[in-house]
Amino acid sequence: MATNCHDVRGSSSYFLAISKKMEPSLLLPMRFGAILVNLPFSGVLNQTLGNDIEAVGAIEWLFEVGIEASEIFPLLLFIGRVVQKMGIEADPENHLLMHAVSANVAGQIASVLAGGIILSIVPYLL
Repeated sequence: MATNCHDVRGSSSYFLAISKKMEPSLLLPMRFGAILVNLPFSGVLNQTLGNDIEAVGAIEWLFEVGIEASEIFPLLLFIGRVVQKMGIEADPENHLLMHAVSANVAGQIASVLAGGIILSIVPYLL
């Protein structure tokens, strides 16, 4: 049985995340996502089912909604990063506050945009 680079990289990522506690909140979800993408019929990727029916996966849906249609995901990531950088400059010791604030700002902007879209659709539904 041959060992390829994906096995070594995956094992080393799990080792670093769990044993050495090096960015476990980043490495573990990345490796879990890599495993999930490679499972057949997981619903993550587009798949052709019986009778030529194509099921759209979650990754394709996220791309169509968040990047292709509105380009909101890169904007939210950029705003979150700017707020996080401001937090680092203000208090470099408070890591929890920096991450919470950047996620909160991005979430607030996404909520306002979603509310605006819903309010623009409501008159057509009545």
